[in-house]
Amino acid sequence: MLPYTQTPTTTIACLVMHQSNDGAFKPSKAFYTQCHVSDITQFSVETLVTRHFAGPKTEALAATLVALATFQTKYPELEAKWRKMAEKARQWCLEVEKQKTDELLDGIRTILRESL
Repeated sequence: MLPYTQTPTTTIACLVMHQSNDGAFKPSKAFYTQCHVSDITQFSVETLVTRHFAGPKTEALAATLVALATFQTKYPELEAKWRKMAEKARQWCLEVEKQKTDELLDGIRTILRESL
């Protein structure tokens, strides 16, 4: 029997379940697995975020930026399917950390590209 492989569209649909009403993504092992992020990559992302942001929403900020970076780097051709989720997530990030959101997102995109 072959292992189950999700299509990109299915992956995006599954990620919806990890987004809260306010736009943040809830960090969990299942979330990071859905984004194809290893434990080492997750550690790198969280280290980057905590260097620039310290607060009660650090883990959610890291997860939400990972979701945005995942959409942009792994599924750019499916933007129509993830655009609204991403807009809501980006708005939440800007409310939490307005000054560093773009810088952190760039750094996370780099980390995700290097982990491929």
